[in-house]
Amino acid sequence: MDFLALLRRVHARPAMYLRRSSLTHLAHFILGYKYGRGGGRAPYPLDGFREFVHEHYKQEMNSKDAEHLILENSPTENDGFFTYFELLDLFMKKRGQSFFGHDYDIELERSTNKPEDVEISNWLCDATKFVSENESLLLDAIAEIQRHSDKKPLNSGLLERIIELGVMHISVDAFSTTFTLGDIGPTPNTMCFGFYFANDHDPVFAIDEIRVELTQRGNSWVWRDPLSSNIFRTKRISGGFFYFQRL
Repeated sequence: MDFLALLRRVHARPAMYLRRSSLTHLAHFILGYKYGRGGGRAPYPLDGFREFVHEHYKQEMNSKDAEHLILENSPTENDGFFTYFELLDLFMKKRGQSFFGHDYDIELERSTNKPEDVEISNWLCDATKFVSENESLLLDAIAEIQRHSDKKPLNSGLLERIIELGVMHISVDAFSTTFTLGDIGPTPNTMCFGFYFANDHDPVFAIDEIRVELTQRGNSWVWRDPLSSNIFRTKRISGGFFYFQRL
């Protein structure tokens, strides 16, 4: 596993790798990686990140590492942990890459603004209505997305409908195509929600490309992370389409 793939796992499940979301713990983890790869002399995949962080905080270059400087400008260890990854994503985007966008993502410009205090049940109604009215178009788009990698497979009519619904981005993995509608709440306690199409028409949730076991509760399914407070809930809309909430 390369270093960035490892960092993505740490970001997704800090309790598993660091015991908690702490920038100091992350800094120790990264230092251990560096020295485990040739006593600190091995090539480091984030060369230039320290300079980028100094520039971001308008600081002259000094001996402080990126983690130290971020922590100095963060109110808590938890905030510093998530700020680190936000800055890392900005740094990588300057190189034409993305930390958060390692999956195949289609970013969509929002043409309408949903109220921030909208009830989750309203989003479920929106998603259900959109899927029921546009199922054939969605299936065509999903098939096209899975065939192409140029990130421009959607026909204009479907794209307009997706924007009207308020989809933020589309991601594809081995199990499903996910349409994220939005999020509620501050990082790291953000709830993401939307709908997805499961390739095998069964409810699905995967972590690091590994499918986890869901527990059925009535007409929905739930997964709880045993190492943190993370919860995933999903409910069938129709056929292979499911609504999801992830906290």
